[in-house]
Amino acid sequence: MAEEYFKKNEDGRWVLEGEDAIALWQQGADVWNAAVAKHPNATVDFESFDFYHKKGSISFAGFDFPTGTVSFSRAFFGDVSFRYANFGDGDVLFHKTGFLHGNVDFTGATFGSGQVHFLGAIFVIARGTPSTIYRSDPDTGSLSFIREAPCPQNVISGFSTSTPGK
Repeated sequence: MAEEYFKKNEDGRWVLEGEDAIALWQQGADVWNAAVAKHPNATVDFESFDFYHKKGSISFAGFDFPTGTVSFSRAFFGDVSFRYANFGDGDVLFHKTGFLHGNVDFTGATFGSGQVHFLGAIFVIARGTPSTIYRSDPDTGSLSFIREAPCPQNVISGFSTSTPGK
């Protein structure tokens, strides 16, 4: 059963994290959404997961997230879709997340009353050079971008010490 992936933490709150979160995500939106409906206040943690090296596009399209904190902090993505994902009312964290060399799609995604953080996130849109690099300012959270910027060899310090995919 999909709800077996949720565990209670030391505070007695439901958490979906690590390999359990990955295993449930891999079953698709329908199974995920049914499990989340049974744990609507849970926290979801994909922190530091490397989606970048998974084969094919990564999809969270149509996924419903619970109202607890949802963290993709320090995760890596290539092509990823969050089309029509519903992030609930909890905080959503993409702190220091790397969106590397792929399409990133949040079309129709909804965020509830919680805060959404992209502090320190980086977006490297095109493979090779020149590329467009998007970055959120770690102090203010504001997004900015630089057109025709060379793709860094080690993808911005703090994310990787080698070129992704090598």
